Amino acid sequence: MKILFAVFLFIFWMTNTPAALAQSQHKFATAEKSLLVIHSYSEKSPWTQGINSGLREIFSQSSISVRFEPRYFFVDNLKRDSQLALSNAKKALLAEIRSQKQLNAVLVCDDEAADELMLSLKSLPLPVFFTGTNRPEEKLTWLTSADRSHVTGVLEVYPILETLKLLKRLKPDVRRVSILSSKSQSSILAADLIQQQMKKHINADASGIKLGTTSLTSRFSDWKKSAPLLGKQNDALWIPVPYEVLDDNNREVPPEEIGAFLRSVLNIPTIGIISIHTRIGLLAGINVEGKSLGKQSAEQILRYFSGEKIEQIAIENVRLMTLEINETEAKRLHLSIPHDLLGFAHFVKDN
Repeated sequence: MKILFAVFLFIFWMTNTPAALAQSQHKFATAEKSLLVIHSYSEKSPWTQGINSGLREIFSQSSISVRFEPRYFFVDNLKRDSQLALSNAKKALLAEIRSQKQLNAVLVCDDEAADELMLSLKSLPLPVFFTGTNRPEEKLTWLTSADRSHVTGVLEVYPILETLKLLKRLKPDVRRVSILSSKSQSSILAADLIQQQMKKHINADASGIKLGTTSLTSRFSDWKKSAPLLGKQNDALWIPVPYEVLDDNNREVPPEEIGAFLRSVLNIPTIGIISIHTRIGLLAGINVEGKSLGKQSAEQILRYFSGEKIEQIAIENVRLMTLEINETEAKRLHLSIPHDLLGFAHFVKDN
């Protein structure tokens, strides 16, 4: 009996030495983590693919193994079907999340999914991250100070005044700019931010540019009527979000087709806010990329998986933006690119 007791003490001592405990903690810390990523748009969307790509890049460089599974909660498409379709999809997704016992965290991408799901997700015993929301922190109606113990994320903030300064550098005689966009939730929020910033700083040295009309419509037939008129009434056009624009058969018009159409009817500069813009033929923008949001969110998630508390991980503005100019469009409009932009702007050419 004494021998058995001595063996027990030896085993207990060996498994509770500092080295053994450290090894055990290391195994726990390096165990594969499971992350569910909820997107507001379809799997084929370049924005969605960009976020996934950014997550994948940062996770692949980490010593912490993270397995993430995307879910495509295409809110605008569900709403077009019916409110019942949206409600059923929401219930199914939440039921799936509750059933995943090994899930370590959730990432919600963009305003559409966040506005539909965050109130429910916050009640779960899981940390919730968000990315790509277009409103400042104080305008997120689903976020309260009490939530900061288990909610954090990345805000998609647009450099509105800086983009107007860029436009002014490229075309100094610009005096009036109007907005043409779809009627998706992201479009409405982005247009509202542009309106607020331009009205607030209308006399600022940022531009001296006045805001004209705002046209938000998700029918391509309306775009075909509005764009030529706006082209005659303005010196430039904002095109905040070229997604969720439908043809007469209720099929989404590819952004490339929208860009080609705008170029065919406009002889004024067009500016944007996300990376797709210059790639479909718009003149310029200081753009946010889905990949940048994905990378920044991955960094936050890894901090949590490394042991930081959620409240220690601040809600951040997106850090990485790219000043982009479509060189082909600049030539078409006979615009000269200032020499001081040549060193750091990213130039896009049509194929």
